Amino acid sequence: EYVPRFVSKQYYFEISEAAPKGTVVGEVFASDRDQGDDGVVYYLIFGKSRKKGFSINKKTGQIYVTGTLDREKEEKISLKVLAKNAGSIHGADIDEVFVNITILDANDPPVFTQDLYDVQVSEGLSPGGLVTFVSAEDSDSVPSWSRFSYSIVPQIDKNIFTINPKTGQLSVAAELDRETTPVYNLTVLAIDTGTPPATGSTTVIVNLEDINDNGPTLTTTYAEVMENQRAGSAVATLSASDPDLAPNQGPFLYSPLSSGSANSYFSLSSSGVLTTSREIDREQISDYYLYVVIKDSGVPQMSSTGTIHIKINDQNDNPSEPRSMEIFVHYFGNTFPGGSLGDVKPQDPDIHDRFHCSLIPPSSGLFTIPTGTCNLNSKARSTDGTFDIIIRSSDGVHGSVSNTARVVFMGFNNATVDNSILIRLQSEGVKSFLTNHYLSFLRIANSQLAGLGTGVLLYGVFELNNQTFLVAAVKRGHGQYVSPSGVATFFQSIKDILYRQSGVQIDAVDHDPCMHNPCQNGGSCKRRLSVGPDMKTEESVPVILVSNYPLQPYACSCRPGYAGALCETDIDECQPSPCHNGGTCHNLVGGFSCTCPEGFTGMACERDINECLSNPCKNGALCQNFPGGFNCLCKSGFAGKTCDSIINHCECNPCFNGGSCQNRVDGYYCHCPFGVFGKHCELNSYGFEELSYMEFPSLDPNNNYIYIKFATLKSNALLMYNHDNQTGDKAEFLALEVIEGRLCFSFNLGSGTYKLMTMIKVSDGQFHTVIARRAGMAASLTVDLCGEDQEPGYCAVSNVAVHTDWILDVQPNRLSVGGVWSIEPVLHRRGQIATHDFVGCIMELAVNGRPLEPSQALASRGILDRCPRLEGACTSSPCRHGGTCLDHWSWQQCQCVDGFTGKFCEKYITADTALSLDGTGRLDYSLKESPKRDVLLRQSLQGDTSSAVEPSSLEVKFRTRSKTGTLLHFQESSNYTTIKLRNGNVHYISDAGVGGKVERTLGDVVISDGQWHTLLLIKNGSSTLLQVDSSHPRVIQHVTQDFGGLSVLTFSLGGIPPGPAQLKTGAGFDGCLAYVKYRGENLPFTGEHSLATLTKTSSSVKIGCRGPNLCESSPCWDGLMCVSQWYTYQCVPPGDCASSPCQNHGSCVPDPHFGFTCVCSELYTGKTCETLVACLGVQCPQGTVCNTASDGGFVCSPSPTTESMVLPIWAVPAIVGSCATVLALVVLSLILCNHCRDRNKTKVPKEPKDKKMKEKKKKKK
Repeated sequence: EYVPRFVSKQYYFEISEAAPKGTVVGEVFASDRDQGDDGVVYYLIFGKSRKKGFSINKKTGQIYVTGTLDREKEEKISLKVLAKNAGSIHGADIDEVFVNITILDANDPPVFTQDLYDVQVSEGLSPGGLVTFVSAEDSDSVPSWSRFSYSIVPQIDKNIFTINPKTGQLSVAAELDRETTPVYNLTVLAIDTGTPPATGSTTVIVNLEDINDNGPTLTTTYAEVMENQRAGSAVATLSASDPDLAPNQGPFLYSPLSSGSANSYFSLSSSGVLTTSREIDREQISDYYLYVVIKDSGVPQMSSTGTIHIKINDQNDNPSEPRSMEIFVHYFGNTFPGGSLGDVKPQDPDIHDRFHCSLIPPSSGLFTIPTGTCNLNSKARSTDGTFDIIIRSSDGVHGSVSNTARVVFMGFNNATVDNSILIRLQSEGVKSFLTNHYLSFLRIANSQLAGLGTGVLLYGVFELNNQTFLVAAVKRGHGQYVSPSGVATFFQSIKDILYRQSGVQIDAVDHDPCMHNPCQNGGSCKRRLSVGPDMKTEESVPVILVSNYPLQPYACSCRPGYAGALCETDIDECQPSPCHNGGTCHNLVGGFSCTCPEGFTGMACERDINECLSNPCKNGALCQNFPGGFNCLCKSGFAGKTCDSIINHCECNPCFNGGSCQNRVDGYYCHCPFGVFGKHCELNSYGFEELSYMEFPSLDPNNNYIYIKFATLKSNALLMYNHDNQTGDKAEFLALEVIEGRLCFSFNLGSGTYKLMTMIKVSDGQFHTVIARRAGMAASLTVDLCGEDQEPGYCAVSNVAVHTDWILDVQPNRLSVGGVWSIEPVLHRRGQIATHDFVGCIMELAVNGRPLEPSQALASRGILDRCPRLEGACTSSPCRHGGTCLDHWSWQQCQCVDGFTGKFCEKYITADTALSLDGTGRLDYSLKESPKRDVLLRQSLQGDTSSAVEPSSLEVKFRTRSKTGTLLHFQESSNYTTIKLRNGNVHYISDAGVGGKVERTLGDVVISDGQWHTLLLIKNGSSTLLQVDSSHPRVIQHVTQDFGGLSVLTFSLGGIPPGPAQLKTGAGFDGCLAYVKYRGENLPFTGEHSLATLTKTSSSVKIGCRGPNLCESSPCWDGLMCVSQWYTYQCVPPGDCASSPCQNHGSCVPDPHFGFTCVCSELYTGKTCETLVACLGVQCPQGTVCNTASDGGFVCSPSPTTESMVLPIWAVPAIVGSCATVLALVVLSLILCNHCRDRNKTKVPKEPKDKKMKEKKKKKK
């Protein structure tokens, strides 16, 4: 039956332009009153809206972001959303709504005008020089977001450039060098001052242009030449390079420096050709260094100095010399494994000669020399021994020579090592020691043994950490050795002898390598001498030493967690992952520790913690333990990890249309505003204003089943009406009305009108459900649910068919709901209905099972999409001071008694509440149509439209100082009535059309004196009465326009509106109006009224008519008092005002008859302005006082506490005496004041003109 309907006509959402994709913007909702699948609503975005960067969840109606938003490109986005049921679309079974999304400004980064800046600058540009300008823009609306500064991303080496943070000027900050960096790729940032700041960037490419700022660099730095070449032999052609670009490079000019020994042996041309100057002997000088000056071809010319190393290659031009050598072979264990003992070539100054050596005799059995070499080899040997051998050597050019060699084999073992010491030498290398000191060291040491042992064993020489060490032991007979301490003592004792006789300087005897603990990470050092299995040969000319290679003389014992020869390696115990269940491993010294995730424990996080043992779940939840954690099964209404949070079902605002959400344990409940219903307050009732209506196709002629749910306060209201084109007793119609607060169902099928009326009152502002049925002449009417104990006819009534009429023929006229478009058809069919309008709300309406909704209406006016009920409009009695509250359904009106005004009759009518006009603006009252229809329908029902009507009346209180102007104007379509001011008098004009035009002037009262005057205008039949104040009334016995009649369209204060009458508007009214009473009702100057709609034509039309305070400047003198008289003032004796009797800033005006009058401010009243207007008639509880509330009403506040004053006994007579003295002074003052007043009566100025004359006289004096 029903189709989806959106709960709102339009939706308004806001979303930040920085919102990521997937962010929910808002939710639309459409209701469908159908049940089951027919009530399921689907949503979609259609048309161009699909390309706006949003999508919608087709089931929930949630709209979310799917694109990139940019407020600067599009700030307002309108989406068209469709709601439909399942299946294809058929005609009007859908609803559409516009979703208006405002893109809120986010802090966008500044945008540079160029993505890339490519500039060229000279490398000679000095610091501070301009490179370029960069520029960025930021169009954010927030000032702190649009302000930004420039900066450069820091460079790796140094900051070569700088930028002005405000202007974007890029400048040089340091010396430039194209040869070092030819191109700079800078990233320039623009960072705004938002929180957090947003950053835009651009790239600046700075290309450096070359200048000649570098000398050439000699690239030929090495050359060779054979010795003994003749003079002029070519050595090399030099070359150079220059980091500068052409033409700041070559050709280069070369020249030697004047200094240097190489200049005697070499010549260099300017083109770089290097030759010899004479023959060169390598054995004298083998290497030369020539210093060269190179000049480039740039401007200005740059030069530099380079060095070329010239190596002299050797020739075999010298004969060999015999060599004598000793070869010491020290082997560990019982056997020498055999192998090379060293090179036994002769001595020869030539370095590249190739020698051929042989043994003499050729074969000794133990030693061999491979053919073509001088490498002496030995076979394996297991005993010690000494051998002398002769080696013949030849260089192939000169004659051969004979070399002698003594080979000494000496074995050693663990005992040798255990009794050895380390001797550290000072500034000696191994080769130097063997060449110059080894033999003498042994000889001298052996000579000093003096019975300590049989011989010194020096079996190890090595370098460690740039220091030279000797491994020495002292041998005794029969395989015994002197202890290490004894050896150390021995060498310490001959330390100086060794130095004097052999030149060996010992730095330390029995050196301890653990003294400074070379072991790392807390490792302990242990001294240990040992040798390896490999043999090592150390050679020099006189001595060749062959021995097992000494190992590191100490051993490191590492702490747990470390390894390596020096304990330098940290062992990672966290490999491979000893922690279980996702634990984090921490490597420790000698072990590890595990940080376990929640729910696990143990050294390796191997054990699960049963969290349920501590009862973590709250509010009766069930705990479930699982590895690594637990789950709480929450009871309904609770949530959270431990079910400790009460679910706030209202957090997502599930209630629509202003509904208030009440959270419950099992869900939520929506308290809907009046006229809204549904679980989520998603369904609205329709509001009907005055003269609103809807029209639908005419009713079914056979059967009518009408279902309506409505609410109204009107005692007489038209719910439904359908008539034919006839008039008279047989005219057919059907109507559903509220008459005198009760439901009336009436119809006429051509045989007379039948009415069904229930007794229950329905004009109570609550919703009532009505079912009206008709089948032929049989009909029934039911209101709400009737109980069995209800009296017949109270809420249900029916009739029995007494005629055979069946058909309701009202075609083709439309069914009117809630009112009629015109009153004329109703007036022509007198007696069919007694109402013409409905003000209220309809929640549901269906005829014969088909819903009737505004969207389906053929015509409509004044239908609101929601119920505009002002709940409790009069329940709290808001009208003050005897005012009557009128509930007009969507607004309230207070009818004030005479003397009060304001929305709630809370104000006295004073100058502060008067309407002020300056002659340029008007206040127009457009008389409403509904009251006119009420009168016409009432006259029609009474059957006599020509009967006498009530007299028309108008009463206006006003004041002015203008002599001309239009006070008020009544306008019909052509006839009118105007009250003007002419020469300070009231001038009446009435144009009654064919009845004639009448003008009268009331000349006996001058009204331009600034005083308040009351104009009374009454029309009774053909007689019209005019009266100003209490003057004699003027009666006009002539046809005049009825200013209170039904034909009046507008009533204007202060001027004549332009209209079809083509009247001359003339000057407007310049003055004030205290009140206007029309047709017996006080019309407001602001707000609403049931008779008319108010319109101000100018901002000059305002409330308040006190005028300027001309007495503020104290213009009166001689003790006279200034009395403000609205745009003028008067100087008078103060009289009773001398005591300032007016309270609360009231103004005192002396009065010769009443003593004084207080002109009070808006908030106060009373004889002396002592009473708050808001507190009139209010009796506050004891201990409280009445004050004005912020809303203009009253409030009873606690009385200020006062402490009782206790007087001492001696003070009583003093006070009585003082009072008597003061009373005597007061009496004397009154006598003097009266005497002065009598003397000054003739001198009192009446007008400002008189005052000015006296001021002139005063000046003359």
